[in-house]
Amino acid sequence: IARAIYYEGLPEANPEMLELARSHRAELEKLEPPILESIVVAGYRLTGGENLWIARLVSITTWMAGGVLVYLLGRRAAGGPLGALVGATYFLFLPLGIYASRSFQIDSTMVVFFSGALLALLKWSGQRSWAWAVVLGVVAGLGVLFKGYGAVILGPAMAAGVWTAAGREAGNWLQEARRIVRDRQVWLILVLTLGPALLYYPALAGETGSLFTRSIFNRVDEVLAPSFYIRWLILLDRLLGLPVILAAFGSAWLAPKNMRGMLLGLWVGYGLHGLAFPKLIITHDYYQLPLVLCVAVSLAPAADQVARALYRRGRMAQLVYALLLLLSAAYPAWIARSVLVAEDFRSAGVYWREVGEAIPTDGRAVGYTQDYGFRLMYYGWRAIGVLPEQISADQFLRQYPGADYFVITARNQMSADLGVYLEANYPVLASGGGYVIYDLTP
Repeated sequence: IARAIYYEGLPEANPEMLELARSHRAELEKLEPPILESIVVAGYRLTGGENLWIARLVSITTWMAGGVLVYLLGRRAAGGPLGALVGATYFLFLPLGIYASRSFQIDSTMVVFFSGALLALLKWSGQRSWAWAVVLGVVAGLGVLFKGYGAVILGPAMAAGVWTAAGREAGNWLQEARRIVRDRQVWLILVLTLGPALLYYPALAGETGSLFTRSIFNRVDEVLAPSFYIRWLILLDRLLGLPVILAAFGSAWLAPKNMRGMLLGLWVGYGLHGLAFPKLIITHDYYQLPLVLCVAVSLAPAADQVARALYRRGRMAQLVYALLLLLSAAYPAWIARSVLVAEDFRSAGVYWREVGEAIPTDGRAVGYTQDYGFRLMYYGWRAIGVLPEQISADQFLRQYPGADYFVITARNQMSADLGVYLEANYPVLASGGGYVIYDLTP
């Protein structure tokens, strides 16, 4: 996506490369607005080319800013800096957060905007000014625009915060509801939060079919099965630590009233978002990033009480607190670094360029390749029709007539039956380490 935007704004772009970049972008399902991609493209133009370190730098900077916001939220939740440090440490040094902060995806940015929206909500609820209402609506609106499903996550937290702030002077819940409905600042916040997403996403309704197939509307049976929740808990334990999650949820109840409603609303929003997309919540690690924010801020109240108790016991107890905080940062950081350096991807570009150059340009290519064909498109500048996994030779002949070349770089996705058929009936056009291309032309 970023490459297509970059080439479209490049006056001296090679026409053939520009057309390829556009065609590859057209292959992708249209989902989020290309805001992050456009920011990265500005960096491409400043540095004179497609430098992926710019995308990583933008993501890292955003996540680090999120760490500051989490610390500020933790201070509000805990009433002091000691517990807030624990929450910020968890947010910044959790391996999942480290990986997400280096990834060219909008999900981590969405989480950071959510933390900014929660802080703005606290400011607005305290001052009830039009200026903070605008800031809150704009920040929350950007977070929801980045990811449409973000409204499900952020909505309950904002509703709880607004209820606490706008209805706090009323005598009962009915009077509170009436006050909120008549509050013009609340309506402004609502319009600014949902307006941009409501203008953007309905226009893509016909192009986001895969999201519908992975949502609860098509997977009610999965949500009703106990195995779904077991798999969800196993994933959470691996990524965030189930004991930490449970401790954070309990700690959220210790927060002050205005923070408690928001935090519990955020927990509810994460749960609703998981139920809304059951296929994704148990298969995609980055769908757990909103929970990282929940846990980090929610840890602060209980951690602050423990830290205060230690500080009252003298210097030795204070030293224990400092060492525990240091260890809680150093150990996960070491784990994350070990994972990142365990595999060297510097040869990936060379490999995929070799595969791309081996695929003829005079016909239609189909086959099996990694990551929906994205690696081949980006490094090899070639797009192929990626086939469903494990289809038989008969299914291939019926459903994909007219293919000229068959590319295989992910043989584990292909059925043995189809592999035998290709080997028996078609010559190998090209092959190398990890790939083979069959010539299907007469």
